[in-house]
Amino acid sequence: TSTPTSTPTSTPTSTRASRDIDVPPGTTATTAQPSATTTMGPTTTTTIADGCYKFKARLSLHSQLQGRGFDNNQDKDMWGVAYIDLCTNGTLRASATMQDGKTQLIAAHIHVADAGHDGADGSGPVVIGFCGRNAAPSIDIGTPYAVECGAWADGKSRNDRMPGVFVDKDMGVRERVDDISKRTSMYYFSLESEGGLARGGDHRGVARGMLELEGPGRWEPAYYRQESGTCAGVGLANIYDRDECEAIAAAGLGNVAWTAGGSQFADVVDGCSARTIEGGWHVFTNAAGKCERGSSAPSWIPELNGHADCLCSAFQPCICRGALE
Repeated sequence: TSTPTSTPTSTPTSTRASRDIDVPPGTTATTAQPSATTTMGPTTTTTIADGCYKFKARLSLHSQLQGRGFDNNQDKDMWGVAYIDLCTNGTLRASATMQDGKTQLIAAHIHVADAGHDGADGSGPVVIGFCGRNAAPSIDIGTPYAVECGAWADGKSRNDRMPGVFVDKDMGVRERVDDISKRTSMYYFSLESEGGLARGGDHRGVARGMLELEGPGRWEPAYYRQESGTCAGVGLANIYDRDECEAIAAAGLGNVAWTAGGSQFADVVDGCSARTIEGGWHVFTNAAGKCERGSSAPSWIPELNGHADCLCSAFQPCICRGALE
Protein backbone atom coordinates (compact mmCIF):
# COMPACT_ATOMS: atom_id res chain seq x y z
CA THR A 1 0.00 0.00 0.00
CA SER A 2 1.04 3.62 -0.30
CA THR A 3 0.08 6.80 1.46
CA PRO A 4 -2.74 8.82 -0.09
CA THR A 5 -1.45 11.46 -2.49
CA SER A 6 -3.35 14.10 -0.56
CA THR A 7 -4.95 14.23 2.84
CA PRO A 8 -8.76 13.96 2.58
CA THR A 9 -10.52 17.17 3.50
CA SER A 10 -13.29 15.48 5.49
CA THR A 11 -13.66 12.55 7.82
CA PRO A 12 -15.23 9.45 6.18
CA THR A 13 -18.97 9.35 6.72
CA SER A 14 -18.81 5.89 8.33
CA THR A 15 -16.48 7.08 11.10
CA ARG A 16 -18.35 8.08 14.26
CA ALA A 17 -16.62 10.71 16.40
CA SER A 18 -17.00 8.82 19.67
CA ARG A 19 -19.30 6.59 21.64
CA ASP A 20 -20.03 6.23 25.32
CA ILE A 21 -19.12 3.10 27.20
CA ASP A 22 -22.17 1.76 29.02
CA VAL A 23 -21.80 1.36 32.78
CA PRO A 24 -24.23 0.19 35.47
CA PRO A 25 -27.10 2.56 36.35
CA GLY A 26 -26.07 5.20 38.85
CA THR A 27 -22.52 5.59 37.50
CA THR A 28 -21.22 8.02 34.92
CA ALA A 29 -20.36 6.97 31.37
CA THR A 30 -17.25 8.60 29.94
CA THR A 31 -15.92 8.86 26.41
CA ALA A 32 -12.74 6.88 25.86
CA GLN A 33 -9.62 9.03 25.60
CA PRO A 34 -6.11 8.17 24.42
CA SER A 35 -3.96 6.92 27.27
CA ALA A 36 -0.27 6.55 27.90
CA THR A 37 1.30 3.32 26.68
CA THR A 38 1.82 0.68 29.36
CA THR A 39 4.46 -1.98 28.84
CA MET A 40 3.38 -5.50 29.78
CA GLY A 41 6.28 -7.95 29.45
CA PRO A 42 7.51 -8.35 25.87
CA THR A 43 4.39 -6.75 24.38
CA THR A 44 2.95 -3.25 24.62
CA THR A 45 -0.77 -3.00 25.29
CA THR A 46 -2.79 0.13 26.04
CA THR A 47 -6.43 0.25 27.13
CA ILE A 48 -8.41 2.71 25.02
CA ALA A 49 -11.93 1.84 26.21
CA ASP A 50 -13.12 0.10 29.38
CA GLY A 51 -15.32 -2.98 29.13
CA CYS A 52 -18.32 -4.14 31.14
CA TYR A 53 -19.60 -7.71 31.28
CA LYS A 54 -22.79 -9.35 32.51
CA PHE A 55 -22.82 -12.68 34.34
CA LYS A 56 -25.38 -14.92 36.00
CA ALA A 57 -25.07 -17.64 38.64
CA ARG A 58 -27.78 -20.19 39.52
CA LEU A 59 -27.41 -20.81 43.25
CA SER A 60 -28.24 -23.95 45.19
CA LEU A 61 -26.87 -26.11 48.00
CA HIS A 62 -23.12 -26.55 47.56
CA SER A 63 -22.58 -30.10 46.23
CA GLN A 64 -19.73 -30.68 48.67
CA LEU A 65 -22.19 -30.31 51.54
CA GLN A 66 -24.70 -32.87 50.30
CA GLY A 67 -24.72 -36.01 52.45
CA ARG A 68 -22.11 -34.59 54.83
CA GLY A 69 -24.15 -33.93 57.93
CA PHE A 70 -25.93 -30.93 56.40
CA ASP A 71 -29.27 -32.64 55.76
CA ASN A 72 -30.87 -31.20 58.88
CA ASN A 73 -29.48 -27.70 58.53
CA GLN A 74 -32.07 -24.92 58.36
CA ASP A 75 -30.60 -23.58 55.12
CA LYS A 76 -30.30 -26.85 53.18
CA ASP A 77 -33.14 -25.88 50.79
CA MET A 78 -31.87 -22.36 50.03
CA TRP A 79 -31.68 -21.48 46.35
CA GLY A 80 -31.73 -18.43 44.09
CA VAL A 81 -30.06 -16.54 41.29
CA ALA A 82 -27.46 -13.78 41.11
CA TYR A 83 -26.88 -11.26 38.33
CA ILE A 84 -23.45 -9.69 38.29
CA ASP A 85 -22.11 -6.65 36.41
CA LEU A 86 -18.33 -6.25 36.31
CA CYS A 87 -16.44 -3.44 34.57
CA THR A 88 -12.71 -3.17 33.96
CA ASN A 89 -12.75 0.37 35.40
CA GLY A 90 -13.59 -1.08 38.84
CA THR A 91 -17.38 -0.72 38.83
CA LEU A 92 -18.60 -3.98 40.39
CA ARG A 93 -22.27 -4.74 41.17
CA ALA A 94 -24.42 -7.76 41.91
CA SER A 95 -28.05 -8.49 42.68
CA ALA A 96 -29.15 -11.76 44.25
CA THR A 97 -32.60 -13.00 45.25
CA MET A 98 -32.57 -16.04 47.53
CA GLN A 99 -35.48 -18.26 48.60
CA ASP A 100 -36.28 -20.94 51.20
CA GLY A 101 -33.47 -20.10 53.60
CA LYS A 102 -33.94 -19.56 57.33
CA THR A 103 -30.88 -18.03 58.96
CA GLN A 104 -29.41 -14.61 58.22
CA LEU A 105 -27.15 -14.32 55.17
CA ILE A 106 -23.76 -13.01 56.20
CA ALA A 107 -21.59 -12.95 53.05
CA ALA A 108 -21.77 -12.94 49.25
CA HIS A 109 -18.60 -13.39 47.21
CA ILE A 110 -17.09 -14.29 43.85
CA HIS A 111 -14.34 -16.93 44.16
CA VAL A 112 -11.85 -18.35 41.68
CA ALA A 113 -11.54 -22.14 41.78
CA ASP A 114 -8.18 -23.73 42.49
CA ALA A 115 -6.21 -25.21 39.58
CA GLY A 116 -7.55 -28.55 38.37
CA HIS A 117 -11.16 -27.67 39.19
CA ASP A 118 -13.83 -25.30 37.93
CA GLY A 119 -16.54 -23.16 39.46
CA ALA A 120 -18.94 -26.12 39.65
CA ASP A 121 -16.85 -28.45 41.82
CA GLY A 122 -13.83 -26.45 42.98
CA SER A 123 -13.14 -24.07 45.82
CA GLY A 124 -10.77 -21.15 46.04
CA PRO A 125 -10.12 -17.66 47.38
CA VAL A 126 -12.47 -14.69 47.33
CA VAL A 127 -11.67 -12.12 44.64
CA ILE A 128 -14.72 -9.84 45.00
CA GLY A 129 -16.98 -9.35 48.02
CA PHE A 130 -20.51 -7.98 47.89
CA CYS A 131 -22.85 -7.94 50.89
CA GLY A 132 -21.61 -9.08 54.27
CA ARG A 133 -21.51 -8.65 58.01
CA ASN A 134 -18.59 -6.74 59.51
CA ALA A 135 -19.18 -7.96 63.10
CA ALA A 136 -19.19 -11.54 64.36
CA PRO A 137 -20.42 -13.96 63.23
CA SER A 138 -18.84 -12.99 59.92
CA ILE A 139 -16.33 -13.96 57.22
CA ASP A 140 -13.30 -11.69 57.12
CA ILE A 141 -12.16 -10.83 53.57
CA GLY A 142 -9.57 -8.29 54.68
CA THR A 143 -11.67 -5.18 54.06
CA PRO A 144 -15.13 -4.07 55.26
CA TYR A 145 -18.24 -5.04 53.29
CA ALA A 146 -20.07 -2.03 51.84
CA VAL A 147 -23.58 -3.30 52.71
CA GLU A 148 -25.18 -6.01 54.82
CA CYS A 149 -27.09 -8.86 53.19
CA GLY A 150 -30.87 -8.62 53.09
CA ALA A 151 -33.04 -10.10 55.83
CA TRP A 152 -35.55 -12.85 55.07
CA ALA A 153 -39.11 -11.63 54.41
CA ASP A 154 -41.92 -13.79 53.03
CA GLY A 155 -39.43 -16.55 52.35
CA LYS A 156 -37.08 -14.37 50.29
CA SER A 157 -33.90 -12.39 50.81
CA ARG A 158 -33.53 -9.62 48.22
CA ASN A 159 -30.10 -8.14 47.71
CA ASP A 160 -30.30 -5.50 45.01
CA ARG A 161 -27.36 -3.67 43.41
CA MET A 162 -24.77 -4.65 45.98
CA PRO A 163 -21.53 -2.71 45.42
CA GLY A 164 -18.51 -4.94 45.02
CA VAL A 165 -15.35 -4.78 47.11
CA PHE A 166 -12.24 -5.90 45.22
CA VAL A 167 -9.99 -8.01 47.48
CA ASP A 168 -7.86 -9.93 44.97
CA LYS A 169 -4.18 -10.14 45.90
CA ASP A 170 -2.97 -11.72 42.64
CA MET A 171 -4.33 -9.42 39.92
CA GLY A 172 -5.49 -5.85 39.48
CA VAL A 173 -9.21 -5.25 38.93
CA ARG A 174 -8.84 -4.77 35.16
CA GLU A 175 -6.89 -7.99 34.74
CA ARG A 176 -9.25 -9.94 36.99
CA VAL A 177 -12.41 -8.77 35.23
CA ASP A 178 -10.85 -9.61 31.86
CA ASP A 179 -9.91 -13.04 33.21
CA ILE A 180 -13.46 -13.65 34.45
CA SER A 181 -14.80 -12.77 30.99
CA LYS A 182 -12.41 -15.25 29.33
CA ARG A 183 -12.37 -18.09 31.89
CA THR A 184 -15.88 -17.69 33.27
CA SER A 185 -16.30 -21.35 34.24
CA MET A 186 -13.40 -21.06 36.69
CA TYR A 187 -15.39 -18.70 38.90
CA TYR A 188 -18.37 -19.13 41.23
CA PHE A 189 -20.69 -16.93 43.25
CA SER A 190 -21.34 -18.00 46.83
CA LEU A 191 -23.65 -17.02 49.68
CA GLU A 192 -22.92 -17.95 53.27
CA SER A 193 -25.44 -17.92 56.13
CA GLU A 194 -25.30 -18.12 59.90
CA GLY A 195 -26.50 -21.71 59.58
CA GLY A 196 -23.68 -22.51 57.17
CA LEU A 197 -21.09 -20.77 59.32
CA ALA A 198 -22.18 -22.80 62.34
CA ARG A 199 -21.26 -26.06 60.58
CA GLY A 200 -17.55 -25.11 60.48
CA GLY A 201 -15.45 -25.98 57.46
CA ASP A 202 -14.04 -23.74 54.76
CA HIS A 203 -16.85 -21.13 54.77
CA ARG A 204 -16.98 -20.95 50.99
CA GLY A 205 -20.75 -20.81 50.72
CA VAL A 206 -23.89 -22.78 51.55
CA ALA A 207 -25.47 -21.80 48.24
CA ARG A 208 -23.26 -21.32 45.25
CA GLY A 209 -23.18 -21.51 41.46
CA MET A 210 -20.68 -21.30 38.62
CA LEU A 211 -20.64 -17.99 36.74
CA GLU A 212 -22.17 -17.89 33.27
CA LEU A 213 -21.52 -15.14 30.71
CA GLU A 214 -24.93 -13.66 29.89
CA GLY A 215 -26.09 -13.55 26.27
CA PRO A 216 -23.46 -11.80 24.16
CA GLY A 217 -21.79 -11.22 27.50
CA ARG A 218 -21.21 -7.51 27.46
CA TRP A 219 -22.58 -4.02 27.40
CA GLU A 220 -19.34 -2.97 25.74
CA PRO A 221 -16.11 -4.92 25.42
CA ALA A 222 -12.82 -3.39 26.46
CA TYR A 223 -10.62 -2.24 23.58
CA TYR A 224 -6.85 -2.19 23.47
CA ARG A 225 -4.06 -0.67 21.40
CA GLN A 226 -1.46 -3.38 20.72
CA GLU A 227 2.00 -2.34 19.54
CA SER A 228 3.71 -5.70 19.04
CA GLY A 229 2.84 -9.28 18.14
CA THR A 230 -0.83 -9.93 17.43
CA CYS A 231 -4.17 -9.45 19.19
CA ALA A 232 -4.55 -13.22 19.64
CA GLY A 233 -1.05 -13.47 21.07
CA VAL A 234 -2.12 -11.56 24.19
CA GLY A 235 -5.57 -13.16 24.48
CA LEU A 236 -7.48 -10.45 22.60
CA ALA A 237 -9.62 -10.58 19.46
CA ASN A 238 -9.20 -9.01 16.03
CA ILE A 239 -11.85 -6.58 14.81
CA TYR A 240 -13.08 -7.18 11.26
CA ASP A 241 -16.17 -4.97 11.28
CA ARG A 242 -15.40 -1.66 9.57
CA ASP A 243 -17.87 0.45 11.57
CA GLU A 244 -16.63 -0.96 14.88
CA CYS A 245 -12.99 -0.44 13.88
CA GLU A 246 -13.45 3.14 12.75
CA ALA A 247 -15.61 4.13 15.72
CA ILE A 248 -13.15 2.80 18.28
CA ALA A 249 -10.18 4.30 16.40
CA ALA A 250 -11.87 7.71 16.45
CA ALA A 251 -12.82 7.46 20.13
CA GLY A 252 -9.62 5.88 21.39
CA LEU A 253 -6.91 7.35 19.16
CA GLY A 254 -8.41 10.65 18.04
CA ASN A 255 -7.71 12.65 14.87
CA VAL A 256 -8.58 10.05 12.24
CA ALA A 257 -7.60 11.71 8.95
CA TRP A 258 -8.29 8.88 6.50
CA THR A 259 -9.79 5.40 6.38
CA ALA A 260 -9.08 2.65 3.89
CA GLY A 261 -12.65 1.36 3.94
CA GLY A 262 -13.00 -2.37 3.34
CA SER A 263 -9.24 -2.88 3.23
CA GLN A 264 -7.81 -5.83 1.28
CA PHE A 265 -4.05 -5.32 1.56
CA ALA A 266 -1.45 -8.09 1.57
CA ASP A 267 1.03 -5.91 3.48
CA VAL A 268 -1.33 -4.77 6.28
CA VAL A 269 -1.86 -6.72 9.50
CA ASP A 270 -5.22 -8.51 9.66
CA GLY A 271 -8.06 -6.81 11.50
CA CYS A 272 -8.26 -3.22 12.71
CA SER A 273 -5.08 -1.11 12.71
CA ALA A 274 -3.97 2.49 12.25
CA ARG A 275 -0.84 4.12 10.83
CA THR A 276 0.66 7.24 12.35
CA ILE A 277 0.86 9.42 9.25
CA GLU A 278 1.55 13.14 9.53
CA GLY A 279 -1.78 14.91 9.86
CA GLY A 280 -3.62 12.13 11.69
CA TRP A 281 -4.30 8.41 11.91
CA HIS A 282 -4.97 6.32 8.77
CA VAL A 283 -7.27 3.44 9.71
CA PHE A 284 -7.41 0.01 8.04
CA THR A 285 -9.88 -2.87 8.46
CA ASN A 286 -8.14 -5.78 6.77
CA ALA A 287 -9.92 -9.08 6.16
CA ALA A 288 -8.94 -12.23 8.07
CA GLY A 289 -6.02 -14.01 6.40
CA LYS A 290 -5.45 -11.24 3.87
CA CYS A 291 -2.00 -10.19 5.13
CA GLU A 292 0.82 -12.18 3.51
CA ARG A 293 4.07 -12.36 5.46
CA GLY A 294 7.00 -11.40 3.22
CA SER A 295 4.87 -9.60 0.64
CA SER A 296 6.10 -6.28 -0.72
CA ALA A 297 5.62 -3.30 1.61
CA PRO A 298 6.45 0.40 1.16
CA SER A 299 10.08 1.18 1.96
CA TRP A 300 9.08 4.11 4.20
CA ILE A 301 7.45 1.84 6.80
CA PRO A 302 9.93 1.49 9.69
CA GLU A 303 11.66 -1.82 10.45
CA LEU A 304 10.02 -3.85 7.65
CA ASN A 305 12.83 -3.47 5.08
CA GLY A 306 10.22 -3.56 2.34
CA HIS A 307 8.57 -6.82 3.42
CA ALA A 308 5.37 -7.25 5.44
CA ASP A 309 5.60 -9.08 8.79
CA CYS A 310 1.81 -9.04 9.47
CA LEU A 311 2.38 -7.91 13.08
CA CYS A 312 1.22 -4.99 15.19
CA SER A 313 3.85 -2.29 15.69
CA ALA A 314 4.38 1.14 17.23
CA PHE A 315 4.08 2.64 13.72
CA GLN A 316 0.90 0.68 12.94
CA PRO A 317 -0.72 -0.48 16.21
CA CYS A 318 -3.57 -2.94 16.12
CA ILE A 319 -6.86 -2.11 17.81
CA CYS A 320 -8.01 -5.27 19.59
CA ARG A 321 -11.21 -6.23 21.36
CA GLY A 322 -11.33 -7.98 24.72
CA ALA A 323 -11.92 -11.63 23.82
CA LEU A 324 -15.21 -13.16 24.92
CA GLU A 325 -14.57 -16.86 24.43
